[in-house]
Amino acid sequence: TVPPASTAVLTTSSLPDAARRTASEALITRLSSEVWDFLVTFTEEYSPRESGTDEEKAAAEFLVREFEALGYRTELQPFTIEVLSREMPLLRLSAGEEQDIHGFPLRFSGRGRASGSLVDIGIGRFEDFPQSTLVGKIALFERGQLTFGEKVSRATNAGALAAVIYNNVPGMFGGSLARQAQIPAISISKKNGEAILELMTG
Repeated sequence: TVPPASTAVLTTSSLPDAARRTASEALITRLSSEVWDFLVTFTEEYSPRESGTDEEKAAAEFLVREFEALGYRTELQPFTIEVLSREMPLLRLSAGEEQDIHGFPLRFSGRGRASGSLVDIGIGRFEDFPQSTLVGKIALFERGQLTFGEKVSRATNAGALAAVIYNNVPGMFGGSLARQAQIPAISISKKNGEAILELMTG
């Protein structure tokens, strides 16, 4: 690492206590303001920064310019990552007319294609599971109380082909499992989850 080209040094040991406090407070105020301005710019102009996107690349180049302006040598090191596709649709319902539901794959979701009847598992506690097997079926969970990994693991152990987790608050959400799952697992919005439950009651 190369130190900045110009460095400001503040020596306060020879100043009276009151003057030293004033100088320190002024420095803290200035640095806090600069950090806040940087954060606002980075958040408003370089977000979202999802891995492997043009937005992430633009954010990286912005950071390069900032560090180089301070006198540092910088280098962008390319590397390969693997992400699950979010191409539509991730969930297709066949209840009367076919309906495509927008969803996100959970990180460490299993891959593949699953087709089967949806079964409402509620929150996903052991007592929420039906007495009958889930073999050949898809588990539908509500988000909350248990981790995503626990829900998907229990669905897998019960024989489910896949797991769908709907939000417990408005909007979409993304999430991650603790380890690689054996079955596909996706998240959907609260609105779509409740709509599916209504179809299932019919």
